[in-house]
Formats: sequence, structure tokens, C-alpha cells
Amino acid sequence: MRYMILRLGHTMTASVRAVPSASPAMPKIHDCAKPAKPTLSQTYLDTKYAYIPVLAENDADGMNINFTYTYDKSTGFGIQTSASTVSSDTGVSPWTVTGSAMEATDRQFSKPWNQSDSYHSVVFVNYSFNKSSARVCNCGGCSTTYSWQIGSWTGAITDNDPDPACNGCDPVGVVPYQVPAYTTNPNYSTPLTSHSPTATRSTGQTYNYSFTFDFAGFASVTAQSSYGSITSVTWNLQSGCAAPKSPNLWGNGYPPASAPIEQADCFVQPT
Repeated sequence: MRYMILRLGHTMTASVRAVPSASPAMPKIHDCAKPAKPTLSQTYLDTKYAYIPVLAENDADGMNINFTYTYDKSTGFGIQTSASTVSSDTGVSPWTVTGSAMEATDRQFSKPWNQSDSYHSVVFVNYSFNKSSARVCNCGGCSTTYSWQIGSWTGAITDNDPDPACNGCDPVGVVPYQVPAYTTNPNYSTPLTSHSPTATRSTGQTYNYSFTFDFAGFASVTAQSSYGSITSVTWNLQSGCAAPKSPNLWGNGYPPASAPIEQADCFVQPT
């Protein structure tokens, strides 16, 4: 922040009396010890769009998966995903992550992303991002900060991100989820069976997914998402995983009910 010694538009007077071998008297500087309340003005500047990762979607032979990105139709509540906010003193690169913000408005749309059999991929949704400036003035002067912040979901969902991976690069495209080694802990897996053919995750802890803002100098940022009532996943039993294997939901170091990312694979149930 830059500071000015004299206030613009403020008239200051002083008298000077000649004294042999003495320097001229200096005008009195305005006292900023008790400055007036700062003023803030914000201005909308632009809108861009970006596909952000919100789920590592995992399915297995012997089951199908239904992921629904939606809102609560009874209350209208539809805010859950957040993304990094980036800021700059100049309005151009470099941009720096200065925090994160929740999606700006409730979702007004509902859309699934369904798969069947073995499937392990990151799912992306398209959001608007708004550029604005914030100008703060006080007795010391004014400063302006520019920022990009998440807006609203457009309704688009895909596993093939069309945004460029870097400046001049091809699109990000399909991002496979790297499946960890299967758990050997029976407490960390649960099979789908004919007596218990479905499972749903609609609560969970937040997980950070990395991506970049191509409209902000490809700044490295994150999106924060979790299983929830408006970001829910259901798995259903079907044929395709032959005995002695079974279609298992499991956690990588966690019980399935609390895993940050739900794993799904056809393998022999640990004992």
C-alpha cells in the first residue's frame, strides 16, 4: 500500500520568519494517528468459466454408479463446493491464492453422471468465475486489489475437461483416478450382495482437488468438495463380478462409511 504525505485537495498554510543561519520552518503534516473510517468500493469487471474437479468417481465390475450434482428441492439449498480465490495488485499475472470461497449462489439445476462396471475417473463441473476490483481509501491514500472468485454452476458435468492444461497446451481431457492397492483389512471394505444390493454416500469430509485457472495465468488452485445430500453417490449391484470375487466398496485406510474417496473394485473380500 502506498502512503502520501499530503492529502490531495487539502490546503495547508504556514508562515516562515527569516532567522540567520536557520532553516525555513516546515508546514505541519496532517495527523493520521486517528484516521477517518476507510472507504471501500468494489467493481465487477469480467466473467470467465472453468471446469473444476469435484469427485473421484469409482465403480467396479458387478455394480453401477449414480452420481448426482443437485440441490435440495424442499429447501432450495444448493451450496457446497468451494474453490480458491486468487488476487493481484495489478489485475494481471502473477495471481496469488489468497483464500477460498463457496459457490456464490444456490444451484438451480440437477444432473447425474452415471457409469457402469469398472470406472475410475475424475468428474468435472463447469462454474463461472467473476473478476472484481476492491479499492480501499483512507487518510494515507488508496490501494486497489483485483480478484477472481467462484460464481455459479452452469449445469454442465463431464469427465472430459475441455480447458487447456497450460498456455498453448491441449485440453486437460480425461483424468484417470489412480486406484491404490486393494485393502487387506476386512473392516475397510464392504461388498454389495443380493441381500444388500445398494450403498449411498451423502455425507463426508472435504477433499481438495487441484487444477488451474487458465484465465488467471494458469495459477495453481484447488476445489474443495465432499459427498453430501446435494453431491451424492449411489452404487447398485449388477452382474459382472464372478465368485470368489465380489463387488466391494472400500476405503484406502478408512472404513467405507468415512473414506474421503470411496473406492470400488471387484476382488476377493478380505478376511
